[in-house]
Amino acid sequence: MLLCESLDLGPREVIAAVGAGGKTTLLQRLAAELAARGACVVSTTTTAIWQPAGPLVVESNEDDLLAAVAALVAPGRVVTAASERRLAADTPGGTPCAKLAGVPPHLPQRLLALPGVSYVLVEADGARGLAIKAPAAHEPVMPPSATCVLAVVSIEALGEPLTAEIAHRPQRVAELLGIAMGTPLSPRHIATLLTHPLGGRKGAPGAARFVPFINKVQEEATLRGARAIAAQLSGQPGVDCVLIGAALAPQPVLERW
Repeated sequence: MLLCESLDLGPREVIAAVGAGGKTTLLQRLAAELAARGACVVSTTTTAIWQPAGPLVVESNEDDLLAAVAALVAPGRVVTAASERRLAADTPGGTPCAKLAGVPPHLPQRLLALPGVSYVLVEADGARGLAIKAPAAHEPVMPPSATCVLAVVSIEALGEPLTAEIAHRPQRVAELLGIAMGTPLSPRHIATLLTHPLGGRKGAPGAARFVPFINKVQEEATLRGARAIAAQLSGQPGVDCVLIGAALAPQPVLERW
């Protein structure tokens, strides 16, 4: 199943991704699916992202950024918008490349208001490429206009001891879950963190749909673990649905709970 089908998106929405374990890849996949259906998608961040391929607008002035994005709007196009571009030293593989600085959290609503724009996708959290995380006091930087919040976690965290090797801000994860560092992460732990008001649901607008996505699930063994997490999540108040899959797979959603 495609991601855009699984989310039951309306004609014009702001989708924000938080958590860890593949947010950037997941949003890029969603953008490509929507563009393939003729939508114009604006991709942005309220934190920072690695520069993707495709049309890019970088302007520190909001009005200039909006005008530049408006000039690129076209059916089937994905435009990336950012406030700043800088060379990052801590790149994957150590190869210097550009990292894009985010826009203010109110700007996605203005981007969506541009004529011809159908969707705005926002990476609203950072996790340094790790599998699971808990937000710090200043995180996530949630756009108040978000209509759908994707809370992402990698199945790679399941069964692993809670350490800095698997978790971003592991001490905060331990505090929210009431467990000791080094405790193996169970389905209940992961489900609790995803739905915790200071975890995956932190900052989510009250009217937004809340959708946990369990990522990197492609084999039967990982599917069993993902189902155990989904069973803990399914039916909880405020959880609209749970998606299991892999952002890089031909069909990124294996199951929808």
